[in-house]
Amino acid sequence: MDVRQRRTVLAVALGVVMVSLDGTIVHVANPAIARDLGLSLTDLQWVTTGYLLALATVLILGGKLGDRFGHRRIFTIGVTGFALASLGCGLAHSAGLLIAFRVLQGIAGALLVPNTLAILRSTFRQPALSRAIGIWGAASALAAAAGPIAGGLLVEYSSWRAIFLLNVPIGLAAAAIAMRWVAESHGERSGGFDLAGAGLLAAGLLALVFGLTGANSASLAVAVPVLIGFVIRHAAPPPRSFPWRCSGRDQSRRASRFSSPAMSRCTAHCSIWACTCRTSKVSPRSKPASACCP
Repeated sequence: MDVRQRRTVLAVALGVVMVSLDGTIVHVANPAIARDLGLSLTDLQWVTTGYLLALATVLILGGKLGDRFGHRRIFTIGVTGFALASLGCGLAHSAGLLIAFRVLQGIAGALLVPNTLAILRSTFRQPALSRAIGIWGAASALAAAAGPIAGGLLVEYSSWRAIFLLNVPIGLAAAAIAMRWVAESHGERSGGFDLAGAGLLAAGLLALVFGLTGANSASLAVAVPVLIGFVIRHAAPPPRSFPWRCSGRDQSRRASRFSSPAMSRCTAHCSIWACTCRTSKVSPRSKPASACCP
């Protein structure tokens, strides 16, 4: 890897570290947050759920925005917004403000995550691409695993506010590196934004979470048909077989299918699966993000 490529990997790794870390680090701090701000059990649920819900709902839209306006631009907006939202969480003095800034964190994370793999795909070629994606995945997994440990240490020796303020220097550093070293790239810009699909997903997930948290059990009856409508609207054909051995020409042709927009879409679907505990199948032959994202 040359200097630009190493800086690119560093920038996207810092971005996914923030998103993965905040998915797990808050759990340990919940008792301290509840005592300090006087939160109820339902409020604590929404501190975590609001973040994951916003992340899952806006994720596909983030891939589409990156295809149209530039992966680096949307990634930079996402990491900067995440840092500022984290600052708001760290300074929040009420349950409403904390939950609102957590939702903004989720929206910012949804802008940066789908564009990280797209940036890597536009920067690297095999075999360096596999190495870069391995670093990206390892950074995300380690951050998620280290979240409870880091949260416990920060709460014990500092304050629960430190778990959010930690993201500020990380996010600003990632944005600065991206602006200086990451090359701009675009996906397919054809097609419009599927606002109906985005609305179905948002409404369905919101109704589902409201029902599961006990805020309104009747909303479960609304969530199921709405989410079924979203799945039907965005149903994809079953994946075809993908042979492990093929000629050099076939390898090049198949590798080209992993275009930047397609990687954005794959990341979006995988992250929604993780946030909502549902399974989905994504094929290497999937259409670009612009073909399926709102």
